[in-house]
Amino acid sequence: MEIRWRKSTEGQCLRIIAGRLKGRRLAPVRDPSIRPTSDRVRESFFAILREAVLNSRFLDLCAGTGSVGIEAYSRGAREVVFVESGALNTLRENLTRCKITQDVRILSMPASRALTRLAEDSKVFDIIFMDPPYDSPVLEQSLDFCSRSSLLAEDGCIVVEHRQTQVLPKQFGQLSQVRCEIYGDTALSFYVWDDDPQIR
Repeated sequence: MEIRWRKSTEGQCLRIIAGRLKGRRLAPVRDPSIRPTSDRVRESFFAILREAVLNSRFLDLCAGTGSVGIEAYSRGAREVVFVESGALNTLRENLTRCKITQDVRILSMPASRALTRLAEDSKVFDIIFMDPPYDSPVLEQSLDFCSRSSLLAEDGCIVVEHRQTQVLPKQFGQLSQVRCEIYGDTALSFYVWDDDPQIR
């Protein structure tokens, strides 16, 4: 989600980049502590995943404003689960703005609790996007949990947004980091199960 470590994003207005909701404006970011995923990073993220988003089961962990999960919905994800415990009002406003009323679910709880609940419910996701506060232990804890659970589909992918200077382990159990893209202060790291080369 979204703790500010660089210039303020207060008042910043995001938009949906592609898909059935293309051009839809999301709620302005009024809280200076919120760090939404930029249009540039989102565009690159979805360009890398390409057709994998279509009909996918998508988990937006530490969703913040919900811009990434809503973008996935716009591009054809069949189910999106948002996990967020702080910016709920903005997330709900954005879903309302985009008139999204089905095939989505919000879990208003910390990431660790949400992952445990989803695992207990035998949920499986094709794409898991994680964007916890920069330098938070939640990031590695969540990756470790996913490596020991069945939340990620066999051919699925976990994508983590983090500070560019933070070096993540290449391996979490059977999850391997296969790609890392840099965008200024931001990085996206991609993890797949060891025997899945599709994102390389």
